[in-house]
Amino acid sequence: MQLYNASIVIIVVILLSLVQYLYKKWIESRALRAAALERGCQKPHKYPHKLPYGIDLLRARLSAIKAGRYNRLYLEHFQQYGKTWEENLAGTSVINSMEAANFQQVAALSFQHYGKLSMRNKALSPFLGNGIFSQDGAQWKHSRDLIKPLFTRAELSNDVESFKIYVDRFLGQIPCDGTTVDLQPLLLKLFLDSSTEFIFGESVNSLLDTPFDSQEFLDAFGQALLGAGRRAQAGKLRFIFMSSDKKWKSSCEKVHAFIDRHVARALAETRPSDNSRSDNSTPHRYVLINEMAKQIRDPIALRFQVLNVFFPARDSTGIALSNALFNLARNPSIWTELREQALALGDQPLTIEVLKALPLFKYVLFESLRLQGPSGRIARTAIQNTVLPCGGGSDGAAPVFVPKGTIVALNTYGPNHWKDNWGDDVEEFRPSRWIGRKFQWDWTPFFGGPRICPAQQQVLTQAVYLLVRIVTAYERIENRDPSIKYVEMTKMLTESRNGVKVALFPEYQHLTYLNCFRTLSKGNSTIALILYEDDKELLYMVPHECTDEAEAPLQITSNPNVSKMTHSLRIHQHWNHSRRSKGTLFGQGRSKIDCSGGEADEAGRAKLGMGVRRQVDRKRETFADSGDREATKPTLAEVLDVVGD
Repeated sequence: MQLYNASIVIIVVILLSLVQYLYKKWIESRALRAAALERGCQKPHKYPHKLPYGIDLLRARLSAIKAGRYNRLYLEHFQQYGKTWEENLAGTSVINSMEAANFQQVAALSFQHYGKLSMRNKALSPFLGNGIFSQDGAQWKHSRDLIKPLFTRAELSNDVESFKIYVDRFLGQIPCDGTTVDLQPLLLKLFLDSSTEFIFGESVNSLLDTPFDSQEFLDAFGQALLGAGRRAQAGKLRFIFMSSDKKWKSSCEKVHAFIDRHVARALAETRPSDNSRSDNSTPHRYVLINEMAKQIRDPIALRFQVLNVFFPARDSTGIALSNALFNLARNPSIWTELREQALALGDQPLTIEVLKALPLFKYVLFESLRLQGPSGRIARTAIQNTVLPCGGGSDGAAPVFVPKGTIVALNTYGPNHWKDNWGDDVEEFRPSRWIGRKFQWDWTPFFGGPRICPAQQQVLTQAVYLLVRIVTAYERIENRDPSIKYVEMTKMLTESRNGVKVALFPEYQHLTYLNCFRTLSKGNSTIALILYEDDKELLYMVPHECTDEAEAPLQITSNPNVSKMTHSLRIHQHWNHSRRSKGTLFGQGRSKIDCSGGEADEAGRAKLGMGVRRQVDRKRETFADSGDREATKPTLAEVLDVVGD
């Protein structure tokens, strides 16, 4: 009997608690409705869910990700339901908006009313942990202050100088014989190398042959980002779709292990006892992990802080440049325009000031970011009751009340593909549309307000620098991807699923039958290789000793006054040290020349160099039609005078 009475009491208590909870919710709802009416707010359009908790829409998005059209699905929904509409994501209200006024409100005017998504943070925490991307308030400001010195003008100037080294290596990886190459993985390696230098103080040098297995790391990083992106999409329902993913966990562990090695070194190098002995008067470059380690001594906390900067530094610029080259390969006339402007620079050093004075290069980047920006959505959670200025009512003109806990997802892809904003040719790659255009809140590639991307100037500087270098080195680009359209691969960011498959052709790639070649020696070292094609004398230096054995590697550096690029040439037969060689360079038996991976074709044509051959306006060597006519050999002094010591 006592047990029965106790059960009745428990049931009554539960019912009373439920009634109290429902009454409280009803009161809150009335207050919210009153506040909304007072401000003239109206409801936005709602997505017509067919399954509870938004499972139907989640399934549609996961299918769109697999099909490579995730952002297009969002655009279709904006076209169908208006520029602002509401959905249910696992029981949480989400307001999707592409209105410029709402961007400005969330990013700047009502910045204090919004925070990062706790639901998203939980989904990403196994990989990214607690860092600047997940932080709010004082924590976020502290992290922001730590990374700001990386992007000062002095650091950006240093960055251009150090970035040149990695661009040289990147260009050296590109075949110069018209062979198809995928530039996307090479660009990701380039930015892996440059970002590890300015974040960790030393580069992994993935573009070189080093013990570090860069491809294994890149694969693990890509898999970790892919899994993190899918978990962020699923939100509270992530356990249904991804309850157990050993591959993702293993990938996260590999990335963490890489970061942890640098964390341990930085913590050891920045012990307080070491700091007290350091000479603060000596200028030094700002190395992020060392500066962070002076204030963050917990290795796990430091790992995640660094990873939150490393992820966008490695991916964002590499993807943006990949997309720019993707578009240029399909618009070769714009490549020609860029090349003309780059060549007009002559021998000017590529300083920040020079790079800023190249608007067409910047417009190419902007147009690529518009069409295929790496990030299509920016989401925030309302941390108090607030209001969006538009998106409500049947015409979308009324304000929208945003209760505390509501997610506002700002979509950047939609306005970038909206005909009212860009015209009927909105889907065309046309950089000239940016001429005279003033930036508004309908164009936010780096977001805006207090949380605007601090690295935007570094991104633009590095991107323009690389574009100048590559169009200078190559006369033309050719698409080699059977798919003309851009197919998305959505991870944490969006990149081209098919990569950037192209062929690049140096200016003099069409020079084929070289009449003869000869080497000049000093002691036992070959110091110069002279190539001749008709009346053109093409001079090169060989900066190290080589022999006349087959497969002898010759490091050929073109005239430093013309180009500063170094390329590898390998002649696949014995070559002649005498004053001249009869016949063509391919001589008897049609030898092959390997220039960064390319080799002579069927007709014995050599694809040489990077488009930087120089025609020297001085006394030419003359050759008779017959092979035994004497030729005047230029003196060593004459050669070095032209080629450079």
